Amino acid sequence: MSAPDLATLDERGRYELAAWLWALKDHWPRRFARELGADGEQALEALAPATRDRDRVLKLRRLAIGAITNGDLGPLRAAPSR
Repeated sequence: MSAPDLATLDERGRYELAAWLWALKDHWPRRFARELGADGEQALEALAPATRDRDRVLKLRRLAIGAITNGDLGPLRAAPSR
């Protein structure tokens, strides 16, 4: 995934991106597949070891669902469309 580059993210950024990706994948799976596809899946796999605090991810995921519903793509806005 080129934007944002996963290697440059700090802990907070990794949790935020993981939460947004899970929210998009769980609630809008066709959109996730269409816009992120294999890159999104690879990012989730790469982020998994660095985001072990499941409670933190779930809390951020709930916030991300609300924001995505309102049209805010947060850290995903810079991701290339397919």
